[in-house]
Amino acid sequence: MTLGASIANLLDEYAPLVSKRVSVVDTAPWFDRDYRDLRKLRRLAEKKKNRSEEHFLHYKDLCHEATALANTKKKDFVEAVIKKSENKTRTLYQVVNKVLDRKQSRILPDYTEDIEVLASDFNNFFSEKVEKIRDNIPASPIPDCSDTNATPLFEFEPTCISELEDIIKESG
Repeated sequence: MTLGASIANLLDEYAPLVSKRVSVVDTAPWFDRDYRDLRKLRRLAEKKKNRSEEHFLHYKDLCHEATALANTKKKDFVEAVIKKSENKTRTLYQVVNKVLDRKQSRILPDYTEDIEVLASDFNNFFSEKVEKIRDNIPASPIPDCSDTNATPLFEFEPTCISELEDIIKESG
């Protein structure tokens, strides 16, 4: 066996080739030429940072400058979007959720075949939800109504609109 084949076998055994899926992410809308150029300068400085103290300080300054520029660009972009959608509540909530990196989770289960299981799961979900809500409501004391001088109502007489208007006007 040749040296190259031996090395290839060792690499296959201890560091096998692993394939990864890489998804291309769209650039952010605030990511413009100024920021891209500054990042290029920072990457070049990063390659030279170990050569001398001066190179390291230059790299560090570029890092701070790139971070500050990114924050400014993001802030300006978000302010512009908010200003543009000033009277649109839904758009404002979408902007806030995107800025805060809130992702909507999928709350519906994946069911393709068994409708009865789906119906049962929905029933259980909402029954448990109601039960949790009831458990979290503090018990209020039942008022003692035995001391009141009120007469119990056993039957109701019909009323008319003018009588209701008079009652409402008297109440304030």
